[in-house]
This record gives sequence, C-alpha cells and structure tokens, in this order.
Amino acid sequence: GMADAVVREYKDVHLSDPGAESELRALVALSYLNLQRLPLAQEQLLGVQTPSAASQVVQAQVLLAQGQRKQALELLQNLTAEADAPWWSQRALGRTYTATGQPAKALVSVQRATELAPWHRGLRGEYAEALLGSGQTDAARAIH
Repeated sequence: GMADAVVREYKDVHLSDPGAESELRALVALSYLNLQRLPLAQEQLLGVQTPSAASQVVQAQVLLAQGQRKQALELLQNLTAEADAPWWSQRALGRTYTATGQPAKALVSVQRATELAPWHRGLRGEYAEALLGSGQTDAARAIH
C-alpha cells in the first residue's frame, strides 16, 4: 500500500553506490508495477548499471507483464544458478514456472527456496500447496 509514497519519494533520488542504486531502482520499478505503470517501471530499470538480484527479479516481472515469458524464465534461471542467489529469487522462479504452466519445475524451485529459508512460514505454505498440487499429500501434511 506504499507504492505511491515510494514513487513520490524516490523516483528521482540517485545513489552513488552502484549496488545501492540498483536496489533503489528495483524498489521504485516494483512500485510502478504495483501501480500498473509498466512504461515507468521499465524506465527505472534502464538506469541500472550493475544489476542486483532485486533488479533482475523486477526485470523478470516486467518481462512477464509484456508477455515475454521465455525471457523472464531465462533471466530467473540464470539468476538462481548463481551460488549466492537469494531465496526469494528461487521463489520468484517457482511462481514464474507456475504462471507458465510448469508445476513440476515450480515445485523444485519452491522446495529450494524453502530449504534456503526454512523459517519463512508463507514460503512453507507455498511449498505445501505445490506438494498438494503434485499429489504429494503425505509430504504436504509433514510441513508445519
């Protein structure tokens, strides 16, 4: 519910640190996406010179919004192949697999995300739902 405020406060702010700038551009672009202002989201991402995991995940969301599913999947697959990829990039990949009708691959990705962030209750719920969707009822029951 803070997308308007983020855009107002940070759309024209720029940081000297490339990593921090990438994170900020990703946050503003995501806020624009939440406001359904795709061209402005794209514009924010054009300013990213050193892509971060966050900017790449948001770029994948932009690609999905444009109907470029294959490119979005490739971007997320490359990101999650990196050794230091955050758990939420695996979650994004899983959700993208779900959106593109690939439930078996989605299950693998959400399982990996859950292994990286076992403390995240919502993620465990997504994993249980993915297990149920694949007919693994007993495994889903075992998740607390």
